[in-house]
Amino acid sequence: MKPDNVLIFGGTGFLGRKLVSALLQTKRYRLILPYRGATIPAEWLLEVQKNANLEPVAFSGDFLPWILGQDPTKSGNLLLAISLIGKREGEPPQIFESNLGYVGSLITLFGSLKAKNPQIITVYFGSIAEYKKFGELSLYACLKREARKRLEESGVCDLIVTHSILDDNKEEIAADLKPVLPDIEKSSYLLDRVVLSTLSSSFLCRAFICFIEHYLSHVNVKSGSELVILEQEQSLRQFLTKIFDRKIHPEPKSHDMEIRYLDYLTEVVNEKLASNNTLRIRMLTFIELARMNDPVERERKNHYLHFGRVSDLMKMGNIRNVLFSRSDLICLSMENRYLIYPTQSPFLTGDANGHGE
Repeated sequence: MKPDNVLIFGGTGFLGRKLVSALLQTKRYRLILPYRGATIPAEWLLEVQKNANLEPVAFSGDFLPWILGQDPTKSGNLLLAISLIGKREGEPPQIFESNLGYVGSLITLFGSLKAKNPQIITVYFGSIAEYKKFGELSLYACLKREARKRLEESGVCDLIVTHSILDDNKEEIAADLKPVLPDIEKSSYLLDRVVLSTLSSSFLCRAFICFIEHYLSHVNVKSGSELVILEQEQSLRQFLTKIFDRKIHPEPKSHDMEIRYLDYLTEVVNEKLASNNTLRIRMLTFIELARMNDPVERERKNHYLHFGRVSDLMKMGNIRNVLFSRSDLICLSMENRYLIYPTQSPFLTGDANGHGE
């Protein structure tokens, strides 16, 4: 059987590479991967050499006139058009262009593809940052929020995928946090009061592919539906322990000393992360959450927990809105939103030593 074509923009990033690899492993898809430049990106070279179902295509300038001049369906049906484009860091013009500047072209592209074939599924990967309502917003979060709004209003995007922090992107996260790690690992309030929703790229890709395959055979997803993929919650202490592969044990301090230390951390973060605005604002948000004594208020203002904890969702697994389940994951249907989470969470907030709340 001839594989279906999948058009992917943004396949060279961390998640893009993982999704490309996961789709190829199914042996059911032929991937068309546009890229700028004179040479094939190094991330794809090995896959290109061993897999005939991967077709890198070079282009220059705006991708819209380029792709509209192509015929992505010439080698089989175009099943999916996916955008994973989006830079978190860099110069402001680069961040703007990769998160919002290109969205008008993406909307035109999705609309053109659907005019040729209404069965094509158009997908945009968003960010949990779009749900942030507490504290300062980074340029990245503002742009992603506006991009989502425009895509929803366009009516040509079938599925928006929302996920939180990928905890297996260790090298990049460790490099980003290295300047402030010696300071933040001394605050038990910061490490134990801040809870993150995290997931692995392997679970995200598996959940996404399962949803798409179920969608193709069973579900008529309305335009603008959202797929939320969750896996687990971790305290910041657990998260950093995993990233840096070592235990982190701050010295215990009184409440007043902890609050004064958080004041000091605010100055440190502003100084040492001045060139990484997205991470700087994220850490300042963590510090403000750590100041809150009321755990209910912390959870309400923590946008990483916007969709609930996996442990709470597990209690909903026997109700009518289960769309489908596999041995390792389950999908709930809630009007225009679909939530996927594991049937067994790797671990819940708090660890064997009682850390976390």
